[in-house]
Amino acid sequence: MKIILAGPYPAGTEEKFGQLLPGDEIVTVTDQAEYEAMTEGDVIVVRVLKTPASVLAPKKDLKAVIRWGAGYDSRQLENRVFSWRICRGSTLTQLRNLQLDS
Repeated sequence: MKIILAGPYPAGTEEKFGQLLPGDEIVTVTDQAEYEAMTEGDVIVVRVLKTPASVLAPKKDLKAVIRWGAGYDSRQLENRVFSWRICRGSTLTQLRNLQLDS
């Protein structure tokens, strides 16, 4: 699974994700233009970069958009709304087998 950390994030975050999710590809992007140019990704963990529909559309394998921070975040994608509550202790491992109905 390819996980995009749309940051910037605190030092050591990418390494921690790598330890928690061995075998998954973790990519950190801190520049909006680089983020918008990405065409692949299964999961996006967004902190401060803007994530309009135009950023999500090219990522055909996208399973979830997760907002790093307190509270809830939702994103509309092809008439599907993804919602995820981030809280201490949450993991991404359950997303490995997530399937979307066509």
